[in-house]
Amino acid sequence: MNNNNTIDLFVEQPIIQVPEGVKDVGNGKVRFNAILQVADEVNANKRRYPLPLLKAGLEAKRPDMERGMFYGELDHPLEHLDKPPRIANVYFKNACHTINDYHFDGPTVRGVLTTLAATEAGRTLSKLITLDNAPIGFSVRALGQGQPQPDGSILVGPPFTIIAYDAVTKPSHKAAMIQMPIQQALRESFENNPNNQPKLLTESISPLSGKKQHVVCFNGKCFLLEHIDKILGNKIRDLIESYL
Repeated sequence: MNNNNTIDLFVEQPIIQVPEGVKDVGNGKVRFNAILQVADEVNANKRRYPLPLLKAGLEAKRPDMERGMFYGELDHPLEHLDKPPRIANVYFKNACHTINDYHFDGPTVRGVLTTLAATEAGRTLSKLITLDNAPIGFSVRALGQGQPQPDGSILVGPPFTIIAYDAVTKPSHKAAMIQMPIQQALRESFENNPNNQPKLLTESISPLSGKKQHVVCFNGKCFLLEHIDKILGNKIRDLIESYL
């Protein structure tokens, strides 16, 4: 299922529920509690997230939670399955909530979430909860490596990065696992260049977190350097140095 040249982008089916503890916090926003994910069990997509892995992944998002910037979108951007950089990021215009806190109830991740007042998606989610009492699903998007198990399931392992927990209103949405051959793309970028010069372009941007980050672009594909570092560590730097 995986090797050293790929990472997997996981999009899971949602856990559908009626949000609990709904509280109006002003400006059209509501705060509520919801189950985000369950560890240590094989889910509907035959994938299992070990509890220690999930704990580490969520703890890494703690700084974003404390800044109120751990965003999720309204529905997964599944129309962009052929564009891994889009799937691997949260777009502000589609953001509908922030996750402010979480705790583990055994293997179950329970989150405290707040809808956004400034986006149409946030207002839609708020109305679905307060006006329609609609069941809402929350579904993880994450980067990691999947290893096939003897029972036919996939064990999700490190390196692991949680991208978002999206609010999914359609319980039958398509789940997906995308392999992203980052190292191969880098290698081809060098080998297809007659002068053996790297076709890498980096530029500074200010994403949702409000901090400066860099984008690395090659062969028309762009990735946040933060994600590349977390997933591949020194592998990309070693690969680049081997061609210099």
